[in-house]
Parts: sequence; structure tokens; C-alpha cells
Amino acid sequence: ALASGDTARLRLAVGEARAVGLDVDNARDVLKDWSARDSIRMQLESACTALREDLLVAAIAAARDKGIDTAAAEAQLVFVEEQRRLTQKQREDAKAQKRLRMADELARALEEPDLAPSPLADKIRAARTAGVDVAVALGVLQRRLEDQVALAMNTAARDSRRLADCIRA
Repeated sequence: ALASGDTARLRLAVGEARAVGLDVDNARDVLKDWSARDSIRMQLESACTALREDLLVAAIAAARDKGIDTAAAEAQLVFVEEQRRLTQKQREDAKAQKRLRMADELARALEEPDLAPSPLADKIRAARTAGVDVAVALGVLQRRLEDQVALAMNTAARDSRRLADCIRA
């Protein structure tokens, strides 16, 4: 059974030898080692199937400690790492595209002289959330608010609707 390398066969042989009173300490140690190796092989297979980088790294380290071949798992780890990098790059590209789109929308909004302060403030908030530098836009909004407040205060009826929009912005 020891020569076969078969864990199940060795387990059966150890049980039979112990039943007849033979010393099986050495065989039992070998059996424990083989069982540990089998467990690590199963961890490697499971980690390769799960495609999780953390599981692969841990299983590869454990397998190396026991002298188990890790070539397939290492190749799988390289694949998983490349996929993670690709996904990260795609996320970054998507964020950059959104930032550009928001900056373009904000630039168009700033070019509209008749745009009320509240919609402009909403566009500034959205652009800032997307990571766009809005310092210039805030300056334009401030000037427009000052103009709108002055215009509302200078009208005879004091334009409450215009003032309310300025306060909301």
C-alpha cells in the first residue's frame, strides 16, 4: 500500500494491520502526510475553480511547503491577476469618460447665459461628484447669483421667484 501512493488503499491497509496487532505508527504518519497533501491538492483545485486571487496565493504557498507541483495553479493566478488589472483599467477608463462627459456638459451649461442658477448649481454638483475641477464654474455661478440677486432687488416688485432660485442654488 505504501508503494502504491494511494491514500485510500493505505488507510484500508493501516486499519487491517492495526486490527491484527501490527505496529502501524510509521504507516499512520505517512497516511497523515498523504492526507494533508490530498487536502492541499483539493484546495488548489478549488482555488483554481473559484478564480479568487487570495485563495490561489494561499493554496500555492501551502502546496509549495508540501512539495506539490503548483505550475497549473500559478498559471491560473497569473490569469486572475491579469483579469483584475484589466477590470481595474476598464473602471478607470469609464470614470475618465464620465469625467470628460460631465466637464463637457458643465462647459456647455456655462456658455448658456440664460441658464438659471439652480440648474447650473446642479450641474456643478454632478461634475464635482464625477471628479471634475469646478473652481471656474463656481466663480461663474457666484457672479450669476450676484447679478440675479441685484436684478431681483432692483425691480419694483422685488422678484421673489428669482430670489428663491438664487437661494436654492
